[in-house]
Amino acid sequence: MKTLAVYAWFPTGEVRQISPPVGHYLQPSIHPDGTHAVYWGGGIGSAGVWRTNLATFRTERITSMASGSWQPSYGAGSGDEVVLASDRFGEGRAEDMDELVERIEEGGEPRLNESEPRGEYGRGGDGLQSHIFLASADGKRWRGLTSGPYRDECPALSPGGDRVAFVSDRPGAASAGTDSSAGGLWVAPTAEDAREDPSPVVTDVPTDSPCWSPDGASIYFAATIDDVSRLGVVAVESEAWRWLDVEEAASLEHPSVDPGGESLLAHSAGEAPALVEVPLEGGPARSMQPPGFDVALQASRSDDGAVVFSAPGD
Repeated sequence: MKTLAVYAWFPTGEVRQISPPVGHYLQPSIHPDGTHAVYWGGGIGSAGVWRTNLATFRTERITSMASGSWQPSYGAGSGDEVVLASDRFGEGRAEDMDELVERIEEGGEPRLNESEPRGEYGRGGDGLQSHIFLASADGKRWRGLTSGPYRDECPALSPGGDRVAFVSDRPGAASAGTDSSAGGLWVAPTAEDAREDPSPVVTDVPTDSPCWSPDGASIYFAATIDDVSRLGVVAVESEAWRWLDVEEAASLEHPSVDPGGESLLAHSAGEAPALVEVPLEGGPARSMQPPGFDVALQASRSDDGAVVFSAPGD
């Protein structure tokens, strides 16, 4: 697969690339009201978080080149703030985008979860530390939500904005012996005066890409075991989790909850990922492939029906 770009698919049927023309950009998240989209990537230097105004298509990098930042997302209760992962204040440094893009253009793995000598955006025992931050819309104000000698990634804000779910290699995380870079699923408070430590929610399977249910009572996630990626859901209070029974699409990745509160968006795993929509309680997966695209992944939808997704760039 070539390097990825980020596209917006509007309710009118128009599909437009919104990421810069050079580089590798992925994992977009659209603001609930459809005004902006954030995603991460770049062409040279450290990975950064980018924001595009979906009315004017003005695009800007909102994080500094001094550190690597990735996996931004909006939450229904976050206003214009975004939650993201970064190697800021941690030990080690994630791989620069020019090196990463060159590797991917030569046929390397686009999912970015293999260990690299300088560190990667997944877990690999390379000593890289990353933490979860809440950042203002312009990226100028940051507040740390996690700390410590850990790899904290894949953040997702709860609907009320009072909690963040994330993936971490903190003690007890289940990742050894699997093909996934994922770790355990944890939840932390976001309040500035919070005194609670992060709490483990799922530690017996390697989790990835968490997202909250509309009522904030459950968290959906993906888990890859023995080369098969499945979707799961966990009740936050009881920590009881189960696999989501999805007919006709056994291997799915990167879930995101549709704002209508009735379905998940996800993409199929394999050589040619395609977007699907799945009922929240499980059931048949329905194709929702953007027109003109054979490959599409990592979708997010706003209240007004606009969808952002990643696909191979031109």
